[in-house]
Amino acid sequence: MYIAKDLCPECVQQEEVLFEKIRTYIKNHPGCNLQEVSENTEVSVDKILLYLREGRLVGMSSQLGAELQCLSCGKPIAGGRLCEKCADSLGKELSEVMHRPGKLRSKGLDRNKMHTKED
Repeated sequence: MYIAKDLCPECVQQEEVLFEKIRTYIKNHPGCNLQEVSENTEVSVDKILLYLREGRLVGMSSQLGAELQCLSCGKPIAGGRLCEKCADSLGKELSEVMHRPGKLRSKGLDRNKMHTKED
């Protein structure tokens, strides 16, 4: 789950109010669908789908009738951006890249220092 956004503290608070409104409605109305939640909370379908993608409404996509798909392979998923298989594959690839010896040093860079680009 992540909430890192370029929002001011006031907007973050407004987002949290919307999220709680949605979460409370779903909790109090088992069996509700995406359109019903949107209409009764006055929160757009797109915003609710965003919360599902962010993993903030984990496991509720099937209850709401939302069809989320893995952004890599297109397989149906309950929440987030990637299915478990694609997430594992991406994690392994990143791990391999990060552990390749000498990648940074071959360009004369030191991992323990911050580097900037000069114009």
